[in-house]
Amino acid sequence: MSHHLLPAVPTPLAPGACVGAYTLGACRGEDLDGFVYDAVETAGGRAVTLREACPVGLVERVGGAVVPLAGAQEDWHDWLVRWTRLVAHWQQVTQTADLAHLGHLALVRIEDRGEANGTAWVCLPPATGCSLRQVVESGPGWPDRALIDAGLRACCDAVEPLHRLGELHGNLTPERVGVLDSGAWCLPLPDSDPSRQPLSPWLAPEQTEAGRAAGLVMGPWTDVHAIAALAHWLLTGSAPPSVSRRR
Repeated sequence: MSHHLLPAVPTPLAPGACVGAYTLGACRGEDLDGFVYDAVETAGGRAVTLREACPVGLVERVGGAVVPLAGAQEDWHDWLVRWTRLVAHWQQVTQTADLAHLGHLALVRIEDRGEANGTAWVCLPPATGCSLRQVVESGPGWPDRALIDAGLRACCDAVEPLHRLGELHGNLTPERVGVLDSGAWCLPLPDSDPSRQPLSPWLAPEQTEAGRAAGLVMGPWTDVHAIAALAHWLLTGSAPPSVSRRR
């Protein structure tokens, strides 16, 4: 369905647009939080990935600017504050890992961030590798236990410092966890509001409407649940039981 039929769904910037020190190429992905573009450094021509904050249901594109929908100004402000805090903490964790030479930390590195066109953006390394699901389902056989253990440990090492800063990932699924060309696992930037995830067997009970209505709240345990769900799938070949059964 085209964007003009859904006015609450913002449109991406056109190739050639400039954001900060970067020139955008094609938009190669979008989700509830915004757009992902191939881009290059305008001065040096180095390839990068640029993610633009542009949440569905809260904003629209007017010219090149991102503006809140009527009646959504306060929600948009709160969302942008939360997203900006999350990426700042994410960058803090990766920079600390650099200083400590923790090469195993499985967080995508934020190289730069800023504001433009009424919203915020982050610059990431160029995309390499593919999703964990693609690796598992296209390989010659199921991953061996050593690779599974190493990947799950990398996930634990990645989310633990985020939890200490009051953040959680909230979207660790086979489609979202990446595997780099080197074989290392890499966690992408999460959606800013894990409660907005589409209903799926990978959600923890507290991420569902029914769970929240029952008074369940999200926290570090939500990521523990997600890593356990990944372990269940990797060790058995089956997705976790339905959310209602687990609840």
